[in-house]
Amino acid sequence: MAKKKLSKKKRRIRLIRRIILLTILLAIAIGLLVFSPKIIKIIGLAQEAKSLVSKSTADTFRESGTTVIYDTDGNELCTMRESKDMYYVEMDNIPDTLAQAFIVMEDKDFYSHKGIDFKAIIRAIIANTENDEIVQGASTITQQLAKNIFLSQDVTWERKVKEMFVARDLEKKYSKKQILEFYLNNIYFSNGYYGVGAAAKGYFGKDVSELTLSEQAFIAAIPNNPTRYIP
Repeated sequence: MAKKKLSKKKRRIRLIRRIILLTILLAIAIGLLVFSPKIIKIIGLAQEAKSLVSKSTADTFRESGTTVIYDTDGNELCTMRESKDMYYVEMDNIPDTLAQAFIVMEDKDFYSHKGIDFKAIIRAIIANTENDEIVQGASTITQQLAKNIFLSQDVTWERKVKEMFVARDLEKKYSKKQILEFYLNNIYFSNGYYGVGAAAKGYFGKDVSELTLSEQAFIAAIPNNPTRYIP
């Protein structure tokens, strides 16, 4: 009798296990049917991002700038603008205080993350949920560079996902110093000025290396709200 009871118990356990396994398999099958189109889309976005970054060079971040024409004595005669007013400035000629100001305001963990800051994403979700509105972003400097150079400003999940993949691949290809230099030369400062070089000349009539500390602070504040913080 004891053996029969034990065998019945084993059969019940096996039956329960099979039901659980079938339930899990069914859930996976339904999940694949529902989410497979998005999974395929995400894989495609990752491949597109990799292709964009692999084809890029340092010159990719210098395009569409401002051409300065000088006379034979080295005096500036005039400038010719393309799609945006931009004077590319090497990192060594950008004041360290100005560069650090952007890191503090835009991406405090710039030197420790690999393009995507998951801690910042969590902080933003909590802050935005508590305030019931968008009060904090989570895009890193690398993500902002990815969007400004390679992508559109569309607010879609596809663009955001692609932005993250591009940022990840940028971090693999370029150094932090290069990424920060590219970013500082392409961020928008309103009035058609792109980059700290154009902003310094446009607002203060100086090279960026000549800016005072207060002028650097003013310029660093503009991208947060270009319509409000224009000098």
